[in-house]
Order: sequence, then C-alpha cells, then structure tokens
Amino acid sequence: MRCTVFALVCMEFLFCSTPHAQEAMPLSILPADVVELALTSGEATAKSLCDVDYGGTAMTRLRASKLARKIEGFNSRMDNEDKVAGATETRQLAGYFGQTSISAFVRQDQKVKTELVRLLSSWARDGALLASASCVKNGSLSGSTKCGEWRRKDGQDLSSMKDATFSTFLAVGIARSYLLTLRDHDREGLAAEHLAIENWIFSGVAKRLKKPSQVYFGLNIGWYWPTINIAAAQGRTEVARKLTSRGLAGLTGLIAEDGSIKDRTTRGNRALWYHYTSIGEIVMTMELARALQVPIPARLEGRLHKAVDLFVRAVDDHKAIDKWARGAHNSVYDGRQEFRTDWWNYDFAGTWLHVYPFRYPESPNAARFDNELVKAGESATVDTDFGVGVGCLYDAAGSSRQ
Repeated sequence: MRCTVFALVCMEFLFCSTPHAQEAMPLSILPADVVELALTSGEATAKSLCDVDYGGTAMTRLRASKLARKIEGFNSRMDNEDKVAGATETRQLAGYFGQTSISAFVRQDQKVKTELVRLLSSWARDGALLASASCVKNGSLSGSTKCGEWRRKDGQDLSSMKDATFSTFLAVGIARSYLLTLRDHDREGLAAEHLAIENWIFSGVAKRLKKPSQVYFGLNIGWYWPTINIAAAQGRTEVARKLTSRGLAGLTGLIAEDGSIKDRTTRGNRALWYHYTSIGEIVMTMELARALQVPIPARLEGRLHKAVDLFVRAVDDHKAIDKWARGAHNSVYDGRQEFRTDWWNYDFAGTWLHVYPFRYPESPNAARFDNELVKAGESATVDTDFGVGVGCLYDAAGSSRQ
C-alpha cells in the first residue's frame, strides 16, 4: 500500500488506497507516517489493538446517554467531581466517544461512523456543554467575580472558572476526535449533521477558547492545541504552524536540564502525576508539529528524554522525585506520592506512553512502555486530555515496521 499526501493542497488531508482509509484523515492532528504504518499493520493487528471495547460498554453507553448542556459546581481544587451533577458521566461519555470513533476508523465501519456523526450532531443541536459558564470573552479571560478561583487557600471555594475549563476541554477533545476520524464521513448524505457539528465547533466551542499567549502546562499547553486544531481545520495552515512553533519554543524553556518540569515536578504529593501529564503534553505537541511539518527543537527533544528518565526512576522509587516534590508548589508534601500503580491503565494523558516507543525505539525506556501491559491498558484507546485514544495506532504502527 502506498499513501499520497496532499498536505498543502487538500487542507491537510491524507488519502490512502487501502480499504481501511477510503476517507480522509486530517494531517493537522496526526502525522502521515503513523497513520500509514498503522493501516499497513494488517487487519488483525490494528483491529485487535484499537478494538478493546468495540461494540461493548462504550457504544452502549453512548446510545443510552446525552451529553450535558451545563456543568456547574466545581471547587477550585476540583476534588469534588463526584458532587458535580453530570460531571463524571460527561467525562466518561467524552472518553467513550473518542474510543469508539478510533475503533470505527480502523475498522472502516461505515454504519457506526454514521451513528456517531448523528449522535454528535444531536448533542451539537442541543448545545452540549455550551450552557456552562464561560470565562472567556473575545479571546481574553474574564475578570468577573464569578470567574474567580482559589479565594480560599484550601481550594474549596466554588469556581465557575473550573466549570468553564472542565466543559471546554471535554468539548475540544470531542471536537478533535470528530476532526480526526469522522469529519469526512458521508459528507453528502449527512450534510445537515456535519453542518450542525461544525457550527457547534467553529461558532460555539471556539468562542470559549482563550487566545493562546503564554505557554504553560495544563489546559492543552495554555489553550494552544484547540486553537491549532481549529485553525488547521479551517484551512489557516500557516496560523496553525506559527502557533505550533511558538508552543514548542515555550515548552523548551519550561524543562530543566535535569528533566524536571517547571511548576509541575514540584507539586508535592502530586508531583509524579503532574510530571507524567506534562510529558504527555510535550509528546503530543511534538506530534502536532510533525503533522504540520513544523521543525522540533533538538533541545526540546533532548530534555524530553531526561524528563522520561526521571519519570521511570520515580515510578520505580517515589523517592527519586522527592528532591523536586518538596517544593510543594500549589500543593502539600509529606513524603508520599499519589500516583496509581496501574499508571498505564488510566484514561487521561496516557497516549504518550505509546507514542514515545514508536518515535524512539532505541531509547532504553522504550521497552518499558512497549509491552503487553501498556498495550492492554486503557491508555491505548482512551485519552480524555487529547480527546481521542490514538495510542493503539502508534502500537499498530510500531508492529508494522518491525
């Protein structure tokens, strides 16, 4: 199989002759090489890796549920999700949507793709998540009292800012999943549905985005990812590239020579978690750069390896991160780390565990991630931070070139 890339001529879309990719896939989100290799890995490999829950819980829940219009009630620390009406269900539905859409893409299941487009269009027409507080106006954060946060040192104050960011970043994750796997599906037969979805994304969700300026970890590196995705999807390729280049430069300055990450590896009892999710933002920003043909600074790549080394050491022995964790930035420290032992089996920010061994197969840490535990984990097909669990595509791509 041979793919032809019309990246600049055809609005960053990839057209392949394989039966798995009769429809277009946006290059502005995933690089062409991983898609091509994944789809040449053989039906058994790609399907087995990406269909962990195909037709099971995910699709059943999607059919039976409706995405909330409004999320309200988070406190500044965001440790009360279980008390916020609809929050957990909405987060789970976002994960299920991304998981099912990547499975449908790999299988080229036209029936399920149609069902997903219709489902998302019904959410869009209902104004899914758009009734939540918005703390952005004309691209700037609102200074209104309701959008304040951390009025109390313990973070237990109610914060519309947290309601807004939770809602917005689940929405942009769903949008990313749509743009990646469904946007080109049956454009003629589902014209009304696609129009409703794109109005929701480009007119509704886009208005909730802060114009990216300072690069920082969290919120998709300071609102960069969704702005890049939307610019590329609208054909504003050079804008997307400039933002990506700026994001890469900003990230480079936030990683120290020793691999620690500014204001993240210093987060007390949550230092390992914040270090882990920050690596995810670094790695996936680099993938966006590869998709848009933006050069990656060698310095950033070198510091990424140091950050991954530190992560691996700290997973094996939490004391390895104590040196930084004691800083207790916006946190507390008592010598413990709150980090799951099954870190590969989490539905948030774990895609990088699959990308890293694909990009750096000779790294000593690649084998640590590229094993059956990781491939069988939820991180391969679900990522509510990136929006769509593409880790399985990287696993399939890695299998293809072996």
